[in-house]
Amino acid sequence: MDSIAHPSIPRVVCLFQRRHIYYGWVILAVVSFADLVIITISFGLAILVKPMTKELGWGRGPIALGDSVKQLVTNLIAPLLGAIVDRYGARGLMVWGSL
Repeated sequence: MDSIAHPSIPRVVCLFQRRHIYYGWVILAVVSFADLVIITISFGLAILVKPMTKELGWGRGPIALGDSVKQLVTNLIAPLLGAIVDRYGARGLMVWGSL
């Protein structure tokens, strides 16, 4: 039986099978792009500090404190979110995270 016609295989996988592209490379490319976006957002604050100090009239300390608090909260809730994903799956958590 041809695996391309099998109904349990997603169509995207079938598309890459026809083109002889290993699906693992596609996953690697998507995850790498997502990582690039996340890193850009995380470290992008350094680019914005100078304009924010001028616009808001704040010093660099309060801006850095806000980013530090964000990182601390993210690190503290990561184990809780991991347990939720293990118990209920990632789909529901992704819906809530996108809101």
